[in-house]
Amino acid sequence: MVQGHPESIVQVVVDAQWEDKGDGRALPASFAPEAKSFVGLPEALNGCGDEIDVVAICTPNGTHVDLAACAVAAGKHVVVEKPMGLTVASVESLASQ
Repeated sequence: MVQGHPESIVQVVVDAQWEDKGDGRALPASFAPEAKSFVGLPEALNGCGDEIDVVAICTPNGTHVDLAACAVAAGKHVVVEKPMGLTVASVESLASQ
């Protein structure tokens, strides 16, 4: 998504499944070497919340609603890849926040 918008600046990259294997490979090394990296969205929002304008959720479908709710609760704009959620009820719950 970001590559399609060259004026975008990646400030933070979050990967909930990244593990440091001790090989010196930083999480965002191949994507955005200048970005701060975090394991988990709550940590990123706590670590640099004011620097984050938009949270783009590009994760497995079953995680979209919970992560979007976390970002909305922190007052962030959110972009979620399709599908927004696995059920209509979960999406309606998110929309009501």
